[in-house]
Amino acid sequence: MGKTFTTLFASLVVLGAILTVFYFIDREQEVDVENVEDGIVQGEEVVVEQDDVMIEEFDEFLDEQAQQQTELPSDEFIQCLVDSGMVVYASKTCPACTSLANEFGGYDAAGELFVLCGDDWEKCDEKMQTNYVPEIQYNGELFEGGRSMQAFSDLTGCEL
Repeated sequence: MGKTFTTLFASLVVLGAILTVFYFIDREQEVDVENVEDGIVQGEEVVVEQDDVMIEEFDEFLDEQAQQQTELPSDEFIQCLVDSGMVVYASKTCPACTSLANEFGGYDAAGELFVLCGDDWEKCDEKMQTNYVPEIQYNGELFEGGRSMQAFSDLTGCEL
């Protein structure tokens, strides 16, 4: 048993050393540059920090996402959906429900459009057709279309 433990321990030490080497190789990559602009002297060795490159790319991605985000729908649009017969049965413990509610500005902003089943089980039990949240109904019929503001607008005729 002692020899098995020693062999196992030695294997773990070797594996740890190999992983450490790969970690440091991955963190920095040396590149020989023949002609680089922006003040770097020709032929100098440049160290590229991959973590910095990844952070810059992620920051660019976040900037693009922020630019693509649309404004929250107006209170008038939400009220129009309610008046036209749309209702969303939801639960605050459901991630998909919360995501949909956030597209409206949160549960409070969505107001009457959302029926929270945790607060009103009787209504959900009586009206829901699938017993799965979020369930979207339009005039009592199950709506299985897209879950975007544009899809809701197209369905109800409410202007965004």
